[in-house]
Amino acid sequence: MSNEAPKKQQSNVDVMKFILSLMVVCIHTGVTSLMPADIGKFFNSIFNLAVPIFFVYSGYFFACKDKLIKKDKLIKYSKHIVKLYILWSAIYLPICIQAYIGNGWSIRKCLLNYSVGFFILGQHPYSWQLWYLWSLIFIGIILYIFELFKLGDKVEILLCFALFLIFSGRSTSSEIYVNRIMYGNCAGIGYFAAGMLLRKINFVARENKYYYYFLGGVVIMFLLTYYVFESHSTLWNVGRIITVSGIAFLTLNIPMIKIKNGFSLWLRHTSEWIYLTHLVFLYIFDKFVGLGNFEMTCLIIFIEISLALLLNNSLSKKRDVFQMLL
Repeated sequence: MSNEAPKKQQSNVDVMKFILSLMVVCIHTGVTSLMPADIGKFFNSIFNLAVPIFFVYSGYFFACKDKLIKKDKLIKYSKHIVKLYILWSAIYLPICIQAYIGNGWSIRKCLLNYSVGFFILGQHPYSWQLWYLWSLIFIGIILYIFELFKLGDKVEILLCFALFLIFSGRSTSSEIYVNRIMYGNCAGIGYFAAGMLLRKINFVARENKYYYYFLGGVVIMFLLTYYVFESHSTLWNVGRIITVSGIAFLTLNIPMIKIKNGFSLWLRHTSEWIYLTHLVFLYIFDKFVGLGNFEMTCLIIFIEISLALLLNNSLSKKRDVFQMLL
């Protein structure tokens, strides 16, 4: 059975991914710190849904409807993500070295911290976004182990959610590296599994009224998660995964204004370009220019979109360098 998503779904996702990439920029520039406390908390809560939604989309487009996980496809997908991770880690290496030198660390400490960042945390100074790629690699390893035991779709999905609930609420401040591995990556595997489950169910609301009911439910769950449930508790994690899955479901199914395929592709490539490169500009402006958070946010977004327009053909031809979703 074909794994191709309908064009409407892909176009919806391309629009949403572009918005999400801008939200990630806002997270890293700290623009919400300029807002009044309550308003800043609200927008920060929304912006922090961006990467979990990326995970849901990745799981959705990875899964096959007849069998969620196919070993040959999993291996191919994981190899692609590993290449992306190594490439972009190398691109950010000069910034990482500069950051380590600025800390006055010895060569031994630099090598130790870089090894921990590369093999355990999936990130380095000013390349925090790469943990997403590292988490996808971890997810690929876990799913491959599941496939070796031929557990079946239902059991594999349940195990993914179990790992998510057991480990995703643990603190990242611990110096126990195993705990830090499990925290970041098991958080990702829950959202990835939610995406696969959405593909398996493939539910489509037949009447517009259901969209409004569903949207209302998502809003209520979001408010409960961030204003009622204790942060990082089991209820908080469950509420967050339901909220994120609901948003992904809506964008995969609601009718949207038709956009040309070429523009949809541009949005797709641009969102991934922004996600992977914005911290280069953040580093430059933060260290050498000294802009305020708001000015820096606006300038980064302006530069990223301008470069995406100028490099449109190059981004299309070099899509393997940026493509994070199938």
